[in-house]
Amino acid sequence: MSGHHGSITFVNTHDEYYASIYLVRDGSHELQGTLDPGDSLNFTTENGQKWVVKAEDSDVILGEVKADHEDQTFLIHWPDDRGDLGQSGGTGGSL
Repeated sequence: MSGHHGSITFVNTHDEYYASIYLVRDGSHELQGTLDPGDSLNFTTENGQKWVVKAEDSDVILGEVKADHEDQTFLIHWPDDRGDLGQSGGTGGSL
């Protein structure tokens, strides 16, 4: 069965970006964390699965987190109104 997908919403909180990550894999998991462009978010789901999400520069305000069925790679799109952050983003994160 497929169904490895999620969505991500960005809110600019002063000098940080708050990312609400929603993953769907054999159930629903809501994972939250704070990211700076270029940084990564490491988290573990309820059933012990470990994930890494890294930031990527983009002019997209609302991005999608897509997981390949095999390698489960995620890609975060950053908004273009980051103020004075101006850091270059990282690459896609993978399991």
